[in-house]
Amino acid sequence: MFFIVLMGVGVFGGIKAASRDMKLTASKYADDYNLFDVQVISTMGLTKGDAESISKVKGVAAVNPFYTIDAVVDKNNKGFVIKVISIDPSKIKNDKIYVNKPKLLEGRFPENNSECVVETKFLKDLGFSIGDTVTINLDSQNQDNIKSKKFKIVGVVETPYYISRDRGSSNVGNGQIQAFMMVPQSDFSMDAYTEIDVLVNGAKNFSTFSDKYYNFIRPVKDDLVTLGKVRSEIRYEEIKGKAQKEIDDAKRELEDKESKYNKELADAKAKLDETSAMLSNSKIELDKKQASFNEQMALNQKKIDDGKRQIAETQASISQNEIDLNNAEAEIQAKEKELNYDENIKKLNSTYDELNSSLNQLNSEINNNPSLKDQLKPKVDELNAQIASVSKQIDTLNANKQALDLNLAQLNEKRSQLESAKAQLAASKDNIAKQEAALNKAKIDGQRQLNSAREQLNNVLKELSDNEKKYKDNKVEFDKQISEAKEKIASSEEKLNGLKKPSWYVLDRKSNIGYVEYGDEADRIKALGNVFPTIFFLVAALVSLTSMTRMVEEQRTQMGILKALGYGKFAIMLKFVIYSSVATILGGLAGLILGFNILPRIIFNAYSMMYTLPPVITEFNIYLCSFMNCCGIDIYYSRNCFGVS
Repeated sequence: MFFIVLMGVGVFGGIKAASRDMKLTASKYADDYNLFDVQVISTMGLTKGDAESISKVKGVAAVNPFYTIDAVVDKNNKGFVIKVISIDPSKIKNDKIYVNKPKLLEGRFPENNSECVVETKFLKDLGFSIGDTVTINLDSQNQDNIKSKKFKIVGVVETPYYISRDRGSSNVGNGQIQAFMMVPQSDFSMDAYTEIDVLVNGAKNFSTFSDKYYNFIRPVKDDLVTLGKVRSEIRYEEIKGKAQKEIDDAKRELEDKESKYNKELADAKAKLDETSAMLSNSKIELDKKQASFNEQMALNQKKIDDGKRQIAETQASISQNEIDLNNAEAEIQAKEKELNYDENIKKLNSTYDELNSSLNQLNSEINNNPSLKDQLKPKVDELNAQIASVSKQIDTLNANKQALDLNLAQLNEKRSQLESAKAQLAASKDNIAKQEAALNKAKIDGQRQLNSAREQLNNVLKELSDNEKKYKDNKVEFDKQISEAKEKIASSEEKLNGLKKPSWYVLDRKSNIGYVEYGDEADRIKALGNVFPTIFFLVAALVSLTSMTRMVEEQRTQMGILKALGYGKFAIMLKFVIYSSVATILGGLAGLILGFNILPRIIFNAYSMMYTLPPVITEFNIYLCSFMNCCGIDIYYSRNCFGVS
């Protein structure tokens, strides 16, 4: 009986206490770390003026304006969406009522803009560790909203803002936020806060899951709703004025840009036209130079060709003259050989000398002997005739010799003239060769210069073509930019004209899905405690009835003896009442002690896989204890009374 009561009361009390303890733990966690009581969100962001106005509302204990932005972190070729939240590390350390104060689990808070803290889920799911550097990627619209893109992880935190595993949805990446990261607020460069969280003075005196709590903070919410209407109007005029100023500035900038671009395009077009005209003149001049060069080269080539032809003719003449001279020389040599002057003159001189000697001898004899004159006269005449003949032969031979020498002298003179002509021909050939080499060099150098000039001209023409294409592309791009700018301005003006006034959404903790789901889970446990333990009570009642019935039946003889001895019904029944009451009270107390301490921990640990909360707080509920023991005594007392009667 003791144990069946212990089981029934323990399960009933444990389940009933689990719901209460779960809410107590979450409520205390929210109070210890100043979870917001009221959350303010605007469709156009919130300003410092909004935060100052909210802080002046009656009942507001603390205000925390902060920024949030969604980013993507790449790890192992996978993109994870994270929520980047701004914090003020100095206020976290020094401000006891810092709203949504993060709980430091490991490491430290950031000390500069390149450091951050993350949650345990961030390290576990994304595979990072303390000391690692995280690089965040933002979409094009938010690139300038955060100064740093690389952060060193210096600590691990948890926050009452997120107690469930769900971190919400996002419009970047895969649409599901994986974890959160906290960075110094000074690293953000956004012009408006994402939200402002408010702590209500005195709200910690109530459980966050109670109606009293929400009734207590309702006046502050109502005041904030009223304030929101005023501040939304101010924000609307501020945004509208700022947008109008930006549009006016954009128009002026567009006008200046259009004027500047038109001037630049006009200058560029004028320069292109001037360059084109100059290049056309340069091309004409170059063509003239090419024609003049070709004409001059052709003229010089003709002169060289004429010189070569003249040299060839002279060469042919010299060759023919040389042949003639050689033939004449051969003929003279043949005549000299035939004349045999030296030998013949010697013979003739010798014959002349002999004849003359003979004549002198005869004359001497005649002189010595005149008588011999007549006798010797025929011999003298013959000798004179012979001497005259020999003398004539000598004269003829000398005349022939002289004629041959004259011819030879003439031949040598002609040969000298021929050698001179050869030398002149060689000089002419050398001169023609030099002229031809000079002409070829002049052709190469001149053509190279002309080619270089033409190449430069072509390069300039190509550059002109590129510049013209660039000019056209720039003009098209400029026209496109001007058109887009005008369209953008027109679109901005249209949006400005259709701009709706911002709205404030003043929310409470019911907007935090984690706390709502957690409270619902606790209520489900409480509802389960209303049904499930009934089975144990029915079993306990049945066991009690059976046990007491058997006990009464077994002791019926003793009860008869007691009656015979004069004991009344109440005295006899008291024995069974005391027996059952002691078992019920002791079993109930033991069940409550065990149920209040063990079952809530088991249930809470099961839910800890889905929620991030500190260890469960268990308390001994006197009201619940008294209620269950009274119910137990009443049940057993009723059963026992029926059994005895």
